[in-house]
Amino acid sequence: MKYFVNLLFPMKYLFTIVVLFNFAFAKAQNFWQPILQTPYENLESRNFVPENYLLYNLNLDGLKQSVAAAPMRFTSSHSSVIVSMPDANGDFRNFEIFETQMMEPQLSAKYQDIRTYIGLNVEDAAHVIRFSLTSHGFHNIEFAPGVLTVYIDPFTRDHEVYIVYDRSSIPEIKEDFECFTDEVALIGTDLKNINTVSESADDSVLRTYRVAISCNAEYGNLFAGTGTDAQKRANIQARQVITMNRVNGVYERDLAVNMIFVANNDLLLYFGDTSLDPYTNDFNNRTQDLIDGNLAGQGFPGIGNANYDIGHNFNTSGGGNAGCIGCVCVAGQKGSGMTGRANPTGDPFDIDYVAHEMGHQFGGYHSMASSSCRSGSGQTEVEPGSGSTIMAYAGICNPNIQNNSDDYFHYVNIRDITANIKTGPSSSCPVITNVSFTAPIANAGIDYVIPFSTAFVLTGTATNLGSETVVYNWEQNDPENPGSNNGPDPTRIQGPMYRSLPSVMVPERYFPALSDVVQGNLTPAYEVTPSVARSMEFAFTVRKYDMNVGQNDSDLMNVTVDGTSGPFTVTTQDSNISYNTGEAVVVGWDVAGTDQAPINTTSVDILLSVDGGLTFDTVMELSTPNDGTETVVMPVVVPTNQARIMVRANGNVYYAVNSSDFTVTSDEFSLSTTDLNQNVCLPANAIYDFTYRTFNGFSTPTVLTLTGAPAGSNVVISPNVVTNDNTPVNVTISGLNNSMVGSYNLILDGTAGTAMRSVELTLNVLESSLAAVTLVEPVDMTVDVALFPTLEWSAAAGSQEYDIEIALDSNFSTIIQAVTVSTNIITLSSSLNEDTLYYWRVRNRNVCGNGVYSSIRSFRTANIICVNESSTVVPLAISSGPPSSFDAIITVTDNIVINDISLNIDLSHTWMSDVDIYLTSPSGTQITIIEDRCNNRNDLLATFTDDGAAVQCTFSAPTISGTVNAVDMFSVFNGENALGDWVLTVADDTDQDGGSLNDWSLDICGTQTLSVLDDLENIITLYPNPSNEFIYLQLDRADYTNAGFDIYDTAGRFILSQSVNDVLTKVDLSHWASGMYLIKITIDDQVIIKQVIKE
Repeated sequence: MKYFVNLLFPMKYLFTIVVLFNFAFAKAQNFWQPILQTPYENLESRNFVPENYLLYNLNLDGLKQSVAAAPMRFTSSHSSVIVSMPDANGDFRNFEIFETQMMEPQLSAKYQDIRTYIGLNVEDAAHVIRFSLTSHGFHNIEFAPGVLTVYIDPFTRDHEVYIVYDRSSIPEIKEDFECFTDEVALIGTDLKNINTVSESADDSVLRTYRVAISCNAEYGNLFAGTGTDAQKRANIQARQVITMNRVNGVYERDLAVNMIFVANNDLLLYFGDTSLDPYTNDFNNRTQDLIDGNLAGQGFPGIGNANYDIGHNFNTSGGGNAGCIGCVCVAGQKGSGMTGRANPTGDPFDIDYVAHEMGHQFGGYHSMASSSCRSGSGQTEVEPGSGSTIMAYAGICNPNIQNNSDDYFHYVNIRDITANIKTGPSSSCPVITNVSFTAPIANAGIDYVIPFSTAFVLTGTATNLGSETVVYNWEQNDPENPGSNNGPDPTRIQGPMYRSLPSVMVPERYFPALSDVVQGNLTPAYEVTPSVARSMEFAFTVRKYDMNVGQNDSDLMNVTVDGTSGPFTVTTQDSNISYNTGEAVVVGWDVAGTDQAPINTTSVDILLSVDGGLTFDTVMELSTPNDGTETVVMPVVVPTNQARIMVRANGNVYYAVNSSDFTVTSDEFSLSTTDLNQNVCLPANAIYDFTYRTFNGFSTPTVLTLTGAPAGSNVVISPNVVTNDNTPVNVTISGLNNSMVGSYNLILDGTAGTAMRSVELTLNVLESSLAAVTLVEPVDMTVDVALFPTLEWSAAAGSQEYDIEIALDSNFSTIIQAVTVSTNIITLSSSLNEDTLYYWRVRNRNVCGNGVYSSIRSFRTANIICVNESSTVVPLAISSGPPSSFDAIITVTDNIVINDISLNIDLSHTWMSDVDIYLTSPSGTQITIIEDRCNNRNDLLATFTDDGAAVQCTFSAPTISGTVNAVDMFSVFNGENALGDWVLTVADDTDQDGGSLNDWSLDICGTQTLSVLDDLENIITLYPNPSNEFIYLQLDRADYTNAGFDIYDTAGRFILSQSVNDVLTKVDLSHWASGMYLIKITIDDQVIIKQVIKE
């Protein structure tokens, strides 16, 4: 709920203020004088005191006389009436003034002291003012993209002193308010399905609707003042015009909608005895009946259904209720809106409430995601927390982003409202006026895949811009369903992560704000970077307006966060180090899988900031390979101690910034090169190329020397003495031989008098031919090898990388995996097939060339077995008392190396977000299954697996069902032994709601491990071997419970299987082809492999 205090000032109050002002205006009339230290009496009643403000005396009569000559808007493109207006900083801007029509001619003629105007800044038409001159004095609002809205209101009741302040100075205002609009389209139409192509105000027309606004006596008495009834009625009508002038400013700009008061609107205004007006508590139906004339028989005249298009009531207590959604123009419903507030003045009333409720009447739905106050169907709740735009609940319910609404509509509301007024029920009654310009055309660009926990920037383009003012918005468009009473967090897989922000003059937005990223904060409040896989949709809206009448267009795109790649980070420049301009700089970044599918970023751009990360305008390198490191030359820039580096994906939208400011100086000279590391293949020479740079007019000769070269080599520096700027320098190291193989750290020194500079270099002298590696594990012809085997070989001197090939045949004509690594061991990341014979080999290489392949080995993978292990100790109660947890245990007795695993859970619990579930393996590895999901929904009956779908919280129980993903991946268990105790931890972190773990089980697939008896070699004898007729298999005894053998040829083809029941078993070889065979002998579930040679 929102609470407000109605502040009534005392009769005398002393204000002290310091004002800065400027009177230099050409051809502009200035009616303002700054006020310094002065006491004031008879202050206007206000519902808040701005925290910061300026005071001015206004020559109101002079202003009225001046603007009386202003042309009517749309009758002329320029006005000779130019007036200066102060802003909240004490500066003045000059505006061309045009009169606007807010009342039908009959009403305007009746109340000639009520006048409204629009002003366009003479230097920047994006700055617009809208003001009114009435019996309540002068009220003005100034708005511009990227600038806080500025207000000017009467400060004293004599309307001589005015207060100037901006939106940041409006304090939190405490007053109950709730929108009671039922978010069902009462006209029986789903507006979100109305001509979805027509989603923007883009048809070059202004739609004018006739508005009828009634009021109850409580509202009327606040503004009636003294005098005759006619004068009181005029004062009430004036206050309504002040509100609607503000509302029209937004509707015209965002929706190309204008509202003017009907000719006899003053018949609907009540004041005096509050018991004699037509209202009790039912404002919606009574307003509809009053305006339609249905209460005329009770003494309350109306205006008739045919004489207005939208009806509303202003009161002081009713909250807000549009009465319907999308019902403007619809007989019997169009007049049912109402807004009530104890002090119905200013933006907290005009924008937060009136514009909001009328937004419902025109077809807009709530846009806030917070479950504390949402009432919609889950299709438009795209703003985190209570939101910040007009159709949200800013400041009304937790979690609050800000106290009051920003004065614009979110994309989803523009989409729904314009669909309604163009082709829906509210398209039938407006007066259509052509505007002089066409809509822009928005292009949000292509979709992207980015790494998790990584910032990104979206940039759109627009065409058909013309000379009108153009502004841009990027907004997330992911409804949160079901809602949450928390703000976004990095693990959320649905709903909004980023708040909406007001329009700006550039078509880009950083997510989160660049200033937060520079500070190392990727998760500021309501701009939270996802750390898990998910998809996000964004709307790019281009607004174009002239004379404050707008046209707009929107386009959608998607950003998919890959849950296996990332975070993408800059790993160098993490402290305040210092570089000289022209110096070589090594920039490093964590590629984090972004060079692989699905992101596939092949190159990056490296940019430099000299202002602490506010801008990155200096290019260090463009389109360099995305390999994690690049040596660049520090550009010649203004010296700074606030330098930052950005590494940005080329062809994508994500980026990273280094973690610390560093220093860039401009000293006497530098030796710049991007080739700090040399790999030399014998017998070649090592060659380094430099550029000698001088700065600030430095001209002292510099002597160059090199230290650290291999003993016995020859070093030549040409030239070894340099003076002039931009002189090329060559360093050649020759005479290298095999005895010098190795790595060397070199230093090139430059000395010029007392000035010295050093460049550190690396030299790797490499063999041109490499010795073959030796395979280590698994040993040749090993069986029952895991499906993710670990392969190991000997490291060879001079090797930089190793190529591993795995094939189905010894000729390697069918290679099924080929991997390159820099170490001499690898565990395959892609599974092999079960019970399959594989061949493998390894080749080493360096920059000089490839070595030869090793000898070939083979192995056979194990058979996959799957078991289901169920709990025998269920159900287990989940307490509804204080937060608690318990462990449920399943003991696995099978000796299985895990290849795949899934978890089945049946759990009953009200308010599922109280429940967190974790699974721990016998090896101690723990993963999170579910945590803080589904809010007040009930129960869980699901299978969790890596191959499942994302968790969706349904309204019906069980809220989580089917085959779904856990928070963490089950694949972390791959390669572990399943034998032992598996622990399911169920935690309830909140009191009150409880439940039961009804059942749970594990489905485990993997290979069964078999070990060789230490003395198996001693109890088995094969003879004669080799043989051309037969062999004997002899055991030490005959009472083994499970003994037998299988024979295969070297191609893995099965030959023979036989059980063994005696000490001596004869095997006939006479019909076999000559060659080698493998005999797999099994005794009591333990195995040994031997070779048999048939001659």
